[in-house]
Amino acid sequence: LLFALPFLNLDEERLVFGEPSVPVKFHFYFVYLLYYPTISDCNLVSKCRGWLGSCLETKQKPSQDELNWQLWVADSIGEVIATAPSLEYFLNQEDLQMTIRRYVSQIFGSCKDFAALIGKSDTIVYEWVWGNKIPQLTTSVQISHVLGISLLDFLMGEIVCINRAWIAKQRQRQKLQKLYLPHTQNFDWEPFRQALITALEEYPPIRMTEVIKRFGFIPTTRFYTRFPELTKALKERYLDYQKAEREQIKSDLINILLADEYPPPSLEDVAIRVGSEYKMNKYFPDLCRRILDKYLAYRKAHKLELSEKMCQQIRQIALELYSTGIEPTNHTVSKRLDKTGILKNKNAQAALRKVRFELGYEKSYT
Repeated sequence: LLFALPFLNLDEERLVFGEPSVPVKFHFYFVYLLYYPTISDCNLVSKCRGWLGSCLETKQKPSQDELNWQLWVADSIGEVIATAPSLEYFLNQEDLQMTIRRYVSQIFGSCKDFAALIGKSDTIVYEWVWGNKIPQLTTSVQISHVLGISLLDFLMGEIVCINRAWIAKQRQRQKLQKLYLPHTQNFDWEPFRQALITALEEYPPIRMTEVIKRFGFIPTTRFYTRFPELTKALKERYLDYQKAEREQIKSDLINILLADEYPPPSLEDVAIRVGSEYKMNKYFPDLCRRILDKYLAYRKAHKLELSEKMCQQIRQIALELYSTGIEPTNHTVSKRLDKTGILKNKNAQAALRKVRFELGYEKSYT
């Protein structure tokens, strides 16, 4: 079916779903180009599940897990293609983000766990869930396979019952995974060595794990022992940068604490100045607490000062009204106040009752 895609008359190799004003195009020819090399290389017949590879070929025969994966991909794409002409609605970006969000929250609990399982970075998964990006077709195939659901259900936003045993199996397989490219004898380590050399010149410095993830692999001991000198230099450079950064954060916090700044900044403002709220709270909690106490003391004093000014204003207005022969009531006093609703404050009410008592309008103001 995939081989015949370029010759199918599907609205110029595409189908349009949803409303005409907002079409969603599904390029099947792209799917064909994407998966043709994978399926043709394995010489696999999906109908009989037979292997047609020649014994004269130099390529190594794929493992059973790889064959199962290729079969699953072919069946999933074929199901989407077969169902597409009869669909009246196709998932848009917001619906797809909601679908991923539900699976992440209900099964994995966090974007980090979900990203680790599918081999993507936390930032990318976070963009899928809360940002303006959606996974590409190849990634959607991987996600649906990890969840143990069909690609069609995933693209249509169907929240199906997930087999938690299957998820646990995927996690266990990921932990026991040994068929990474760096573990093979034919892996070319030179690009990785060049990447380490380039990383030594990056600023801010990065960790070894970041370099490994750029190649799409999970960090293992083999990476750290292959080029020990470069690995050690990269680690020392990163640790020195982290130490200098912590010292700078500490210095900034002390300067902010000792500075005669009025009003004193809040922790949110300090975090913006320092550049890392997480690090300043993790490494210097005592300094953060002192800064917070200083800010809360200012807020308390400032609130008391505003309350006193408000009471003085109410007293002055009440005396002015009394001098003109007008009784100072809530209605007459509120008309002359700068802001409406001030008299709803209990301190303002107490101040008005006190001045009315002094003027003889109240028997008591307590």
